[in-house]
Amino acid sequence: MPLQFFSSPAPHIEKIFRTCYVSLALPERKQQKLQEKLEKVPQPVVFLNLRDAQCSECGAEIAQGSMLLMEADQPLCLHCARFGGLEFLPAGDTALTRRY
Repeated sequence: MPLQFFSSPAPHIEKIFRTCYVSLALPERKQQKLQEKLEKVPQPVVFLNLRDAQCSECGAEIAQGSMLLMEADQPLCLHCARFGGLEFLPAGDTALTRRY
């Protein structure tokens, strides 16, 4: 779901806040890098759950300390978010990290 700046569906206000202005003094190369960065698709972020929750799609319980993905302010279990095969590797064990 795309990022929304306001909860009310006001397309003209959304357009104003989504507009990116670039200085004409900015070199062409930096303008191009900035354009590429703005067009890049955002990567999904998975969170460690701080309290018990329920998946908004399948209704499964998401226990505290397990992982979830938030989409449109609704929690999704990893299975519904299509990340069911992921394994969390905590920092600190470089040998284990390299094996995966």
